[in-house]
Amino acid sequence: TVQVGFSVSDQNGGEFHIFSRRDEERHWTLHTTGQIRFDSEEANDSSDRAWETIRERCRNELSGNDFYSLLSDAGYNYGPSFRSIHTLWRRDTEAVAELQISDDLAVEAATYRFHPAVLDCCVQLLAATISLNDESSANNVYVPVAIDEVRVKGRPSSGRMWGHASLRVDDERTHEGNNNLKGDVSLRDEFGRVLIELAGVDLQCLEERSARSSAGRVADWIYEPMWEE
Repeated sequence: TVQVGFSVSDQNGGEFHIFSRRDEERHWTLHTTGQIRFDSEEANDSSDRAWETIRERCRNELSGNDFYSLLSDAGYNYGPSFRSIHTLWRRDTEAVAELQISDDLAVEAATYRFHPAVLDCCVQLLAATISLNDESSANNVYVPVAIDEVRVKGRPSSGRMWGHASLRVDDERTHEGNNNLKGDVSLRDEFGRVLIELAGVDLQCLEERSARSSAGRVADWIYEPMWEE
């Protein structure tokens, strides 16, 4: 059972808490807390020239299929609904992508302010800023553990969007033995309007050897029939 609580602190917003518990448990486990603020600031437009400048910096172009193939090799296994990156342009520490959600997902996404699969693409895009030529980085799995701020400024008007992600190369977390990374992500619609901004996304590394050793223990979870005389 999952429980979301929200309390109004003033006319500008409030605080939320997310808990869960199993049916047999009496006490709730707190998973995350945060603050919600209502901002009257309108979404900013992004000029075509600004995006062209980013594209010029990010010269390594990948198709969505090639990108997800690389992610699969690194340990990320995404289903069809979570494969919305159509084309990616990247360099180490920065990436920009064209997103195209499927027709089936678009129908479901219409009932959300922002569909979880679209938000997950933001994390995928941030993962694309990590060096693909560095074997130690490419073979590690990074998962989001915290976000400083989420700013929702608009709602997608179609299934086509553009995303931009950049690592904070000067942030101390990005230099802790490459096990933690911090960056920012933004999504815009096809007209350049800002839809959502994720500021201060913390990624934590699950080391390759740990992930593989855990996977290796899965075989121990299943009984194997054996005959004895």
